[in-house]
Order: sequence, then C-alpha cells, then structure tokens
Amino acid sequence: MTIAPQIVQAADDVGPNTGSVYYGDYTNDTAPLIRVSLGDQAAAGTSLVIADSGQTLAQTTLTAAQVSQGYAEVAVSGLGDAWHLLTATLKAPDGSTLAASPSFALGVATALPAAPVIVSADDNFGAVTGSLHDGARTDDATPTLHVTEAGLPAPPTGSPGHAPYGGPALLSGTVQLYENGHLVGSATLSYGGEVTITPGALSAGDHVLTAVAIDRAGNVSAPSDSFHLTIGADPVAAPAQPTEGDDMLTASAGMRDIFALAGNDTLVGAQVSDTLRGGQGDDSITGGGAYNEINGNQGQDTIVGRSQVGDSLMGGQGEDLIDARASAGHDSINGNMGDDAIWAGSAGAVLWGGQGDDVIHGGTGSDWLSGDRGQNTVWGGAGADVFHGMAQGQTRVMDFNAAEGDRVQIDPGVGWHVSQQGDDTLISLDGGGQLVLAGVQSASLSGAWIFQG
Repeated sequence: MTIAPQIVQAADDVGPNTGSVYYGDYTNDTAPLIRVSLGDQAAAGTSLVIADSGQTLAQTTLTAAQVSQGYAEVAVSGLGDAWHLLTATLKAPDGSTLAASPSFALGVATALPAAPVIVSADDNFGAVTGSLHDGARTDDATPTLHVTEAGLPAPPTGSPGHAPYGGPALLSGTVQLYENGHLVGSATLSYGGEVTITPGALSAGDHVLTAVAIDRAGNVSAPSDSFHLTIGADPVAAPAQPTEGDDMLTASAGMRDIFALAGNDTLVGAQVSDTLRGGQGDDSITGGGAYNEINGNQGQDTIVGRSQVGDSLMGGQGEDLIDARASAGHDSINGNMGDDAIWAGSAGAVLWGGQGDDVIHGGTGSDWLSGDRGQNTVWGGAGADVFHGMAQGQTRVMDFNAAEGDRVQIDPGVGWHVSQQGDDTLISLDGGGQLVLAGVQSASLSGAWIFQG
C-alpha cells in the first residue's frame, strides 16, 4: 500500500501567537513554514512542490537527510487574507507525479478586529436590580457585562450547515474583559458577536472596565471605550427630602413622588408607580419595575427605563440619554429639547426626538418613531415600524424595511413628493421637512407603505 505525502502543520513565527497551526485553523503569518510528511515514494533528488489551489508556491529538491528523517519543511510566502487549500506533490526528476497529498486548509488573517463595545451591565443582586449604564452605581460585586463585537455573521435561522473550514477568523475567537488593566473574564465569540462576561468579585469603589477582541489568528483589537461602574450600597432614601446638593433618593411606597432640586442627583424608582423628576443638574434617573413618570428636566441627564408595564420618559431641556432597552412594557419616550440619544425596549414604543439633532433606536417590537425637528437619525429595529414625517425637521431612516411592514406616516393636510436621490428614497414635505429612507429604491415600494393620518 502506497503512503502519500501529507501536510502536517504550518509553523507561525509572527506574534502574538506563534507555533504550530493545524488543518482548518488561522495564522497571521503570510509566509509560514510548511511541514510535510513525505510518505514512502520520496527519494533523494525527488522534487517536493507546495501549491495553493493548483498554483505553485514553492518547490524544493529532497536530500537524503530529509528522506531519512521522513519529513521536509518548505517556506512559502505571499499568502493573502483568505482560506488557502495547500497540497504537497512529489515529482520524479522527469517531472512525472509520484504522489500527492490531500488538501490542507489554512486560513490567513492579518487585519485587526474592530474594537468591541461594552453595551451595558446587569445588576442581579439586592433590592434594586436591572440594567446598568456606563457610570452607574451597583451593589452587585459580580455584575454581568454585555459586550458586542462587529464582523460576525448573524445567527442562522435554520441549520447553519458546515461553515468553510471553521468560518471567519473571529468565529470562536475571544473577548477578554479587563478591570484597570487586569484580566477579569473572557468569553468565546459566536454568531452575532454578542457575549456576556461576569467577572470575579469586584472590590468596593470605582472600576474602569475595557474589552478587547482576539481572533483565531491571534490578532488583537484596540481596547473598547471604558465602561465605568461604582461598587457600593444601592442609593437609599437619604436625605428624605431633596436638597440643593447632589442627592441620592430612592422612591418607596411612602414616597412615590420625587422632585429634585439643583445638584447632580441620583433618583431610583420603586416597585410601585412613581414620579421622578430631575432638577437643574446632570441627573441619573432609573425607573422601577412598575409604571414610572420620569422627566430629566434641565441638564444632561441619563434616564433608564426598566418597567414591566411601560413608562413615560422625557429627557427635558439638555442633551439627554434615554435607555429603555431593559423595559418590557409599552413606553412613551420624548427627548424634548437638546440633542438626545434614545433606545426603546422590546414591547413597542412611541418615540419622539424633540427639537434637537437626535439619534433614535427602536426596539424589537413595532415602534412609532418621529425625529421631530432638527437633523435626526433613526433606526426602527425589528418589527413593523411607523416612521413619522414632519413638515419641519429632517430625519434619515437607516433601516426601512417594507418586507417587515415598515411604513411612513404624514400628518393630515401636509403634501409630499417622493423622489430618488442616489441610493436613497427622499420624501419632501410641504413646509421644508424631509424624510430619507437610506438605501431604499423608491421603485421597489408599493402598496400602503406611505399614508396620511
């Protein structure tokens, strides 16, 4: 029985990961050393040819010493970022083929992954639980961090079949979480690029968390933006009444209405319906699980909605962040004045940008979204969304999808005109307002995709 040659491994000498690379894996070395087990047809003077999908990369004449040891190592070069199917072929001095190896799949990836994003954290301990934003305070010493990494395919809706030789370099790569420069946790990347990491117990005090992504070739991304958490007791209702300073106030059955004054205040809702209003400072307001009426008022406020039944959330007069992604109820959200950033929850929401230049993200439900005045950028998210066009203001819709049931609503009595502007559909409204459907061909739209009411 004839024993054919076989490519055993590639040797990677480009950091940070060096060493042996086996079939179906990645390297960031574009000129690896290929080790070939020669089989029983090799002899001194025989040629060994390394090819990539039939194209010769390197050729060497075997020596008696190589034949005696049973293997040869051949340097190749110029491998680009892609999958390569390498073969090793033995040829006699007259050029005839003696034996050939099966293909050896080798992935090459030299580009650095994108920096990951620490989206939020979860507090799973104590009387106050839920989603935590950057800069939040929590009594949970082991909060769960939600991290996303771009560049991975979405989860398959059915059987994914066999990904080519193990998929892209990021698939089965790693996200590492660091706290003040020390590794505190990691997770393996899969479809969609979303992972959760729970670090070991963090000490009381302030913590700066960052994340990096590492693909299977060993390429390391730049660090993520910092995510700040303070570990300590949850805010308590002290002082019992607001002051002109920086207060930490928690609503309760006995104090359902909190109206903050000056200062940068922290307000936390209860598991009963309550009203939480900030004052003149930059306030942090987190609703409870019941209905919350929240108004940031003046200042640059951060508002977090996490109701199970729905909230009324208003930014107020500053440049506010309103995050209702933890909400499971139908919310009414209004950025009001200022350049605001808004995220909706999962149950559908009514979303108004207000008077500034706003960024609005719908959730997974069927949302109603209006950029209102200013220069606005809007994503509807999943679900059948309605995008509202105003006679004043300009809104760019980034993910209009008629197949999901998305529609455009125009106010009664306002005329409009639809045209194609490059890759986008432009809806021009009487009064100067515009609604742009990014990447949508107007000729593809039919039926009741636009209505007045």
